[in-house]
Amino acid sequence: MRVLIAVLATALAGLVIAAPGASAQTGLTGVEASSTGLISDEGFVSLGTTLECAVPTSGATLSATLEQENSGGTSSAFGFGGHDVLDSFCEPGGSPMAIAFGSPEPPFTRGPAVVSMEGCAGGECMTGEETVQLRDGGRTVHASVPADAQSLLELGVSSRAVLETSGVVTLGTVIDCASVSGPAFSGTLEQRQGKRLAEATVSAFILGGCGGLHPEALSFTPVAGSPAFEPRKARLSLTACAGPAGADECAVVEARLKLIDAD
Repeated sequence: MRVLIAVLATALAGLVIAAPGASAQTGLTGVEASSTGLISDEGFVSLGTTLECAVPTSGATLSATLEQENSGGTSSAFGFGGHDVLDSFCEPGGSPMAIAFGSPEPPFTRGPAVVSMEGCAGGECMTGEETVQLRDGGRTVHASVPADAQSLLELGVSSRAVLETSGVVTLGTVIDCASVSGPAFSGTLEQRQGKRLAEATVSAFILGGCGGLHPEALSFTPVAGSPAFEPRKARLSLTACAGPAGADECAVVEARLKLIDAD
């Protein structure tokens, strides 16, 4: 299950502190973290989070630090969500915002870790600290990238994804691009259930450009009327593009993912 941190929370683990002057009637009212994060082949971690606001608010952001004590010592990495103001909405009932953490030294291992978060929206911020379980994200499935590519050099997705209790699916990706624009992601996740089809989509544009192999976490949101996903295989089609305006290079990953329930 996931732990909801909210101003009116009832007997829930974690700590939430509203910024001075924060009001329950406007702006940010809650920060939620999934109880499960996945470790990729490369040592990156993807984690689902949700921000909740009393009224629809744009420009929501979330920064977080993931820390773990393990046999190698202390592993720590920083993550950030909400790169694109146009896509970073915070709404009543909660809006998903997946975040990715880099690979530290020593690397993260399977087991408990602590995530410290600060979410901001509408000029208000809240902080929270939670224990999450890190699990194996499976192997990385890579896209076929042309040998002469100059902007989009590598793209891969973890073969496992987290099925959150909200129905959203959190997926970890790895990308290497040399671009001042993007990357941009768009994709569909489908699961056949007899005569029914569960479907979720993602569309995200990451501001600031990118360089070097690094993680990006994505939230796939179920389409209206879709049946709920089940914790089993699902079919992914994901496109990523990067490059100068009007000259994007794109790559596509087609893969079967295993959806696992959040602990």
